[in-house]
Amino acid sequence: MSKVVFVGVILMLGCPSVAAAADADPEEALFNLACARLAGAIAGNSEEVHRAEMSGWIRMCSAHPRQNECIETARLIKGQNKVSPLHCGSDIKKNSDIAGSFLPVFDRICANVTAAWLSHTENQHQVEVAGWVKTCNAHPAASVCKNADDLIDENRKVRPLNCGSNGG
Repeated sequence: MSKVVFVGVILMLGCPSVAAAADADPEEALFNLACARLAGAIAGNSEEVHRAEMSGWIRMCSAHPRQNECIETARLIKGQNKVSPLHCGSDIKKNSDIAGSFLPVFDRICANVTAAWLSHTENQHQVEVAGWVKTCNAHPAASVCKNADDLIDENRKVRPLNCGSNGG
């Protein structure tokens, strides 16, 4: 299967472009984006270029709220005669250290911020969103925060996150 066909297939399945990621349920947008970027990097043989982001994409796609999205992404990767790094339906932890075990919590908080902004409910949930923003800004894997900020900006033309800061 060529790269063009591969990318076309993943777009048809509803998991891989940034625009398609945001068109889905806001609760799933950041997870969709992770699956999209992971599949795109593997299809484009650019894993090495995206080495810093790959672990976040793998973790987020593996924990997709709709497990079928993860499974379909894994099938597409395997269809490229590559080994899928996904562990669908699990909160995988690459590190055995305590800090690494908190990454899925940070991921979920960044997904909450994204969902609030994409569903236009950030003002209704001001207190929660303010806390989520501070926590997402401090995500140890800054690329996850940046993905959330990019997705919000693409759809709302605002950048509520200041990734890499503690929000203070």
